[in-house]
Amino acid sequence: MFDISQLSAGLLFDTSGFPPRWQCGQWSSLLGWLHISSDVLIWGAYMAIPIVIVSFVLRRPDVPFPRVFWLFGAFIVACGSTHLIEASIFWWPNYRLSALAKILTALVSWLTVVALIRTIPLALRLPGLESVNLQLQQANTDLEDFAHVVSHDLKAPLRGIRRLSEWIDDDLSSASTDTREKLIQLQHRVDKMDRLINDVLEYSGIARNTSIQRTVPVIEVLNEVMLSLTGEQRNRIRIQGALPELRGNETQLHQIFQNLLENALRYCDADSGAVRISVVSGNRFHTFCIEDNGPGIDPQSLQRVFRLFHTSETENPAHSGIGLAIVKRCVERNGGVAWVESTLGAGCRFYFTWPN
Repeated sequence: MFDISQLSAGLLFDTSGFPPRWQCGQWSSLLGWLHISSDVLIWGAYMAIPIVIVSFVLRRPDVPFPRVFWLFGAFIVACGSTHLIEASIFWWPNYRLSALAKILTALVSWLTVVALIRTIPLALRLPGLESVNLQLQQANTDLEDFAHVVSHDLKAPLRGIRRLSEWIDDDLSSASTDTREKLIQLQHRVDKMDRLINDVLEYSGIARNTSIQRTVPVIEVLNEVMLSLTGEQRNRIRIQGALPELRGNETQLHQIFQNLLENALRYCDADSGAVRISVVSGNRFHTFCIEDNGPGIDPQSLQRVFRLFHTSETENPAHSGIGLAIVKRCVERNGGVAWVESTLGAGCRFYFTWPN
């Protein structure tokens, strides 16, 4: 008859009355070590699995049903412990400890079964990954459509305001300088709003253009960008070394270099301003650098440089504060990263990587 007192603390580690397993039966070295090594390897795997599970749950606090993960980890640890004890019995015949480990494993196993049975109906209600992706794609499409509709509705009254201000300006040709300056300010604000709407449309359309890819020589992209610059601006740009060919969307590459060069030219020194373009090619990525010798950026502002609508020139209608945000989004959409380094008074270095 089973006596539970044999599993008490006093007798738990008592091995009297039980010979080591090596002495039970006719064990060959091969067969014995096959059992021992198998149990030890199973124990090692059973210890590694909970570590991975715990690491996952700790890093993802939003994981659904975390208690089931913890319980499943405990179940695997308990199973592994029984295998380790089985391996040790060849020298240390602690059958009482083995029995306790097995009954605890059985209890944890059935608790896990009950938890899984209760959880499965709830888990089945969760949307599948494909369904979530379809919902996200639909949401993105709806947002892009919304941006286009809103932008169209905003641009129509802006054009009307612009025309009205021009008519008023013509009618007040003999008005005071102060009045005409106010009209000019009004026109500048209309221009700024128009530029802002156009940049929002450009930003929202980045996702649609990513799929159209080809091999693009960077020097051709730069040549096209420079055509939109003045002769004085082009003379400030220096290209250091040979430039590679990139696999990607040509429109987005044009947006990246256009915005980075315009930003660098805007802030570099007026008299001796220079912008240098260089690239370092590695096994996995090309790392581009666009460097200027302007006043630099305050360290407290570095984290905000790539944010939407961040600009230090609030009164300039040509600058909406979206250009660098477009750069960051285009780069990340193509598998790279963008960042900036700067020392106040010593210019800026804008970097971005592109898959090689």
